[in-house]
Amino acid sequence: MPLKHPKIEMDDEKVRAFLQRAEKNLDPDDFAFLSVLVGTVSFLGSLVEKKASAIVRLLRLTFGFKTENKERIFKEEKAPGAERSPAKGHGRNGAQRYPGAARVAVPHKDIKAGDRCPECLKGKLYPVDPGMSMRFFATAPIQLTIYLLEKLRCNLCGEVYTAEKPAETGEQKYDETVAAMVAVSKYGGGFPCNRMEKLQENCGVPLAASTQWQLVHGGAQTCKPVYAEMIRQAAQSDIFYQDDTGNRIFSVNKDKGGKGDQDTKQRKGVFTTGIVCESKDRKIACFFTGTSMPARTSRNSSSRGWPSFPSRFRCAMRSPGTCPMRC
Repeated sequence: MPLKHPKIEMDDEKVRAFLQRAEKNLDPDDFAFLSVLVGTVSFLGSLVEKKASAIVRLLRLTFGFKTENKERIFKEEKAPGAERSPAKGHGRNGAQRYPGAARVAVPHKDIKAGDRCPECLKGKLYPVDPGMSMRFFATAPIQLTIYLLEKLRCNLCGEVYTAEKPAETGEQKYDETVAAMVAVSKYGGGFPCNRMEKLQENCGVPLAASTQWQLVHGGAQTCKPVYAEMIRQAAQSDIFYQDDTGNRIFSVNKDKGGKGDQDTKQRKGVFTTGIVCESKDRKIACFFTGTSMPARTSRNSSSRGWPSFPSRFRCAMRSPGTCPMRC
């Protein structure tokens, strides 16, 4: 079994000192031979090191680095002095990242601004940035406050006197935020009304699914002007992407008898057409549900300012021949 030779570092100072010691103990011929031999070994060692580094560079150019990062791939030049500072807080969110959190001011019990310092008894206290202590808690999405109005009754005439309702109770039973929260949960977060009903019941604040729908339907009437303006703004976009999917609406009367125009005869189901309107500064998504084809949906919206179809539309269907527009 061959032995592994130990690696000797050929330092110039060590080689020079070795040759000086050897010159004293060897005759001139032996010293000349040893000097040539040592110089040859040192020269070959330097060549091997240079060759190894060249081979490593060649392998990196051919096969790339084992690990890729942005600096190695793009080789961006960093500005002088622009070093990456370490992140503070180890990725945790500070108090300024919670704009919806309630903030409660907690004053000192015994001292206040302007008092003498209790430690040195000479300085004067002044306010600085407050300390932060956060505590998360969970409640039901829809909350309820019950106001117990005091009633007093006369024992002689029987007249009853009821306390006035606070101003924050409002005139309606359901606040406007209830309809907004239900709509955002259902259409924005994909949380159905039936699940919301079960969650509210488990939290001790029941809210029926039918009541949720009535609240959302009533609130939608208020948002109709905003909806119309959003469609008008979307119609001014530069590029439109459309796609189509099936849907189900029980209140839509399907024309199964073959009546209606050509689009209705070809398409008797209920479908949702999604149109993504893209511009340089905004992106708006519009959804139209009914029995019409996407082309007819956009043509019927010409009064809202839509462009002629399909001049600037791009189909999102990936499989050829699957688009109902036959594009």
